Amino acid sequence: MGFLQNRIQRGGAEARRVFVRVGAVLFLFCMLAGVQNLKPEQKTKSTAADAAPRIVPITEEQHHHLVLDNDYVRVFHVEVAPRSETLYHQHDMDYVFVTLGDSEVESVPVGKEAKKLELKDGDTRFTKGGFAHKAVNLSDKPFVNVTVELKKYFDAEMKVCADQLAANCSRDVKVGDEKIGETTKIFTNGFVTAMGHHLMPHGTLTSNYYSARGKDGVLIVPLTDMKAVVGGVEEDLKAGQSNFTDAGEVEIPSQDHDVRWVVIRMNVPK
Repeated sequence: MGFLQNRIQRGGAEARRVFVRVGAVLFLFCMLAGVQNLKPEQKTKSTAADAAPRIVPITEEQHHHLVLDNDYVRVFHVEVAPRSETLYHQHDMDYVFVTLGDSEVESVPVGKEAKKLELKDGDTRFTKGGFAHKAVNLSDKPFVNVTVELKKYFDAEMKVCADQLAANCSRDVKVGDEKIGETTKIFTNGFVTAMGHHLMPHGTLTSNYYSARGKDGVLIVPLTDMKAVVGGVEEDLKAGQSNFTDAGEVEIPSQDHDVRWVVIRMNVPK
C-alpha cells in the first residue's frame, strides 16, 4: 500500500512539472505572437524607448564643418544629402541657423517628439541650446545651412517678427523716391539681432554697426554670390560663405544682379 502511495505521489509531482512546462511554453508563444502583431509604429516606439542613441559633440558630427571660430561665434557649414540624416549631436550653446535653399527636415530631439520643419531659402531661426538631436533630410535635395553658435550668453527673451512683411518688421531702402531694396528684422533680444537684406541691381547699401557699447560683432551670411566691402577691403563672397567683422562699417556696392544676405549682429556689453 505504501509503495502504491509513493507511486501516486511521484506521478502527481511529475504531472505538475509537465503542466508548468506546458504553461511556460504557451505563455512564451503568446508573447512572441503579440510582438509579431505589433504595428510598425509601435515597434519603432518601443525600440526608440529601449535604445539610448549615441550622442557626439557637434565638432565630431561629419555633416557639420567648422568654418569660423572667434570670441563671439563658432560657425559651421552643414550639408546633409537627400534622404540622409546626421548623427545625434549635442548643442550646448544657443545658436542661429540660416537655411540655404528650400528644405524639408525633421528634427529628432533625444527624449522628445520629432518636429518637421518646412524651410525656405534664407529662413533664419534662433534655437535655445542644451539639447541633443539628429536632423533627417526628408527631401530629394541637399539640406544646407549655416549654423552659428553664440558664445556670448544673454539671458533675455528673443522677440521674433512673426509677420516679416509687417510695417514694424520690414522697411524699403530708397534713394530719394526710388526703391533699391528691403531690410527685414527677423528677431532680436537687444543684444543679438538678425536682419535680412535684399538689394536690387545697381543699388548701394552702407550699414554702420556702432553703438553706445562700442563696435558690434557682425556676421554676414550671403544667400547669393555678392561683393562686400568689409573694413575697407572689397571681398567676393559666395552664397553661404560667412564673413565676420567688428570694423563697424559694411558696404554692399553696386552689382548687376539682385543680392540677398543675412546679418547677425552681436551688441556685446563691455
